[in-house]
Amino acid sequence: MTILLTGGTGKTTLRLAALLQHANIPFLSTSRRGPSASSFPTVKFDWDDSITWSATFIHSIISAVYLTSGELSDPSSEINKFIDFAKEKGVKRFVLCSDSTAEMGDRIMAICGRNCMRRDWSIVC
Repeated sequence: MTILLTGGTGKTTLRLAALLQHANIPFLSTSRRGPSASSFPTVKFDWDDSITWSATFIHSIISAVYLTSGELSDPSSEINKFIDFAKEKGVKRFVLCSDSTAEMGDRIMAICGRNCMRRDWSIVC
């Protein structure tokens, strides 16, 4: 089972990738630039291009997803679409790394909405 890390060139994702690699835990990083973006195993992924989402599930069985919204102006729509897509592929665990210090009822709920309380979730602000 593999952990999918969105936002593969971001600070928290790079740190998490290094920790997972050191612990020999399988992971796959994502980036809009694709494999050339990182020295870690990386696939092309773009929140605005749902065709790229399928590529994340070709290489491995994904058991968990680390979500970062990156530069999305309104992350709730795309993140929720991806969560639904990932659930169809069998993913049950999600970690949302918020880009703010939002309270549970504020931006966090706007981002993950109906999905926050239905799955095995962790929210990191």
